[in-house]
Amino acid sequence: MKLSVRQLIALAQRHGFPDPKLAAAVAMAESGGDTAALNDTSAQAVFPPGVGPERSVGLWQVNVLAHPQYQVTDLVDPDANAAAAFEISRGGSVWTPWSTYVSGAYRPYYHAAETVVAPIHRAGPVATVAVVTLLAAAAGYAALERRRFA
Repeated sequence: MKLSVRQLIALAQRHGFPDPKLAAAVAMAESGGDTAALNDTSAQAVFPPGVGPERSVGLWQVNVLAHPQYQVTDLVDPDANAAAAFEISRGGSVWTPWSTYVSGAYRPYYHAAETVVAPIHRAGPVATVAVVTLLAAAAGYAALERRRFA
């Protein structure tokens, strides 16, 4: 199953990432939003200097060789993968374990995520009050105008 940027942002929000757009952008750069994405180089005989075997799974491409506490079969579940990414990233504050973050490959996805508008019910209380106040002011103005021209 492939998730859209909007779906990845919602998933990251549910799991408490402080910047859900960044979390979604890293996931898109890592897996293209494919929940079953797999990068397995563990059977390779030779690796370039400084590069080791990898068996990375799911949306955030969690490497089970580097993080053996996670199971491949669990990491294809979007929620389990998001929870693992949240833990590995220390609550969404350290993204250096992801090569797409280090290289900057996540950036185009971050810009795309910025264009995704969160639904109004996700807005905080201050934003909700501001919208309600604006709507009330507009309704009041309309009532005044109706009386003026009546």
